[in-house]
Amino acid sequence: MRIRAFCKNIEVNELEVCNLKNCTVVIDGQNYFYRLYQDSKLPYQFGCESNKYADYLRDHFSMFKKANVKCYILFKFGNTDREKKAKFKETETYITGLTYEVNGPPPNDITPVFMKCIYREVLDEMGIDYVICEFESKKQCIALAQKLKCPIISFDIEFAFSGRPYIPYAPPLHYNDTTGSIECGIFILDHFMRKNGLTREILSIFVVLTDELIFTDLPFQSFFEEVRLPLGFFKRNAALLRWLSRNTVENIKSRIIRNLTPEDQNMFSEEQVKIFDLIGRIETPGEPVNYLLNGKSTLIENNDPQWFEKGVITKKIALVYVNMYHSNSFYGSWCIEDPNADDALFLSIDIIKYAYNLLTNYQRNNLQFKNNKNEVQNINNVSLTMTSTSSVQKPPCCEENNILFGNGWDGIKDFKLFDFFLKESLPGINLDYIKTLPEDARLVVLSLIYFCCRKKENTMTHEAYSILLSYVMLGVVLPKIDTNNNNNINGKPNIVKIDKDLVTLNDCDTASTILAPFFELTYSELENIFDKKLIHPFVEFQHCLEQMNNLNRLCDQGDYQPTIYHKTYNGTFVYKFFYSIKNESRDGALHAIKKILTSAPTVLNFYMSLVKVCEQTMTNL
Repeated sequence: MRIRAFCKNIEVNELEVCNLKNCTVVIDGQNYFYRLYQDSKLPYQFGCESNKYADYLRDHFSMFKKANVKCYILFKFGNTDREKKAKFKETETYITGLTYEVNGPPPNDITPVFMKCIYREVLDEMGIDYVICEFESKKQCIALAQKLKCPIISFDIEFAFSGRPYIPYAPPLHYNDTTGSIECGIFILDHFMRKNGLTREILSIFVVLTDELIFTDLPFQSFFEEVRLPLGFFKRNAALLRWLSRNTVENIKSRIIRNLTPEDQNMFSEEQVKIFDLIGRIETPGEPVNYLLNGKSTLIENNDPQWFEKGVITKKIALVYVNMYHSNSFYGSWCIEDPNADDALFLSIDIIKYAYNLLTNYQRNNLQFKNNKNEVQNINNVSLTMTSTSSVQKPPCCEENNILFGNGWDGIKDFKLFDFFLKESLPGINLDYIKTLPEDARLVVLSLIYFCCRKKENTMTHEAYSILLSYVMLGVVLPKIDTNNNNNINGKPNIVKIDKDLVTLNDCDTASTILAPFFELTYSELENIFDKKLIHPFVEFQHCLEQMNNLNRLCDQGDYQPTIYHKTYNGTFVYKFFYSIKNESRDGALHAIKKILTSAPTVLNFYMSLVKVCEQTMTNL
């Protein structure tokens, strides 16, 4: 639903004062979170400032904890056909003429790679309940709010017509320390209709006349002129509501229809019935609602026809796999990157293809990759594997005419499907060596190795050095300072095993002070160092890391802890540090890092141990 300026009409004229405290709310996560990175005003050009964004989200959601407001958050995953077309159009716009200010806020269709992952990480950390729907989440939001008899918080104006109290996120919610409550405005449909003298039928006519997603060619202009509605959407909406309230349904319809073609007349009548049924509708709770209300558990039966939906709900199946599975298509990168290079997601094509083959049990061969230039490729005819085959071979457990995940994920880990992929795509890899790493470092290092090999380097690159240092800072140094956890290890120990506990608090303080400037970015500095060609490989790595995590979650192997992105990757830090060493030779870059961290020896030793694993692993490939 897209009614221009109606959200402003509601904000100015229809919101009632509301104070949330000791209550429950349902939050439409798709719309609520989408603009939060922009609201945070964090840089986005070099990738997500993940740790700072996580801090921003914690602070934002702390108001719900303080006010004792129980939140249930629902996200949507796949797109409808209409949304697929919109996404395609956005991609086309990005390539053919999207402009953005280097120092400006991120455009709506440019979001950091890890943005969505991070807000789910923070929700998990804070114990806030959420669920992911296979497709659209609106019906389940309404069903849950009806069941709990609570309001819905969203940016989406369609919820205003649901019959449940609607709290728009504009103006922003505000926590009042004095009252211990969240101050907001609330829209109540019954109050709105009584105040404006509207019936359900007349309100449905208003929606059909103004919703640009129903009549995209706007055939009502003659009618608007005939009843002398003012120009400007805000004033037009208010005047139209007044005019409708003063006329009978019969008069309204006759005035509208006489200005329409026979085809549009039929469409008007059909759409008005649909909207009439939509207003105040009762929705049936589905699997997502049951998951939230049943202690976040979902039973997958043997040969369960809902195995895919339940896999999405239980977070085994990643966001990008939904459209891939249902429409046999995979969209390319949406980030700022080098337009003259391959789509940044293309480097991860074999990871994506393997996941597709597992989900379809190798029974389809028509997966298409739609890159950021709107070019379409059949993925099964393309491969970046280091083997001579066109794809990762079919694992023995994938028997013909059998749905691998049809009985759920119990026992899937025994197949070692993730290890199978690594051994096929990186022949000669020593996974026992990888498993000597700290658990939260394994997927980062594996992704770096995969990234370097796909770049035909087979050795550590300047980009890899910078990325690995970001993990050390966010995953080891800063957490140790935050918890003030001093392990009382002094001197320069010779690290035999790769153990975070051997890194001392004093050295963390030193490293944090030395490297702090790389986390900050001025406007003039941004303009001076911004280079899409240099940014491109970092976008490739971010996609690679995310796709590795998606595959690992699908394979449910248990040997590799999912990456916590806000403890791994800060885009500004990574790019700025890389920029400072980019003109050095490979050995010179490593020497520069050693020199920088020489006064923090345990941090340096830990970092060099990670580098050693990467280098020795790639030497054998």
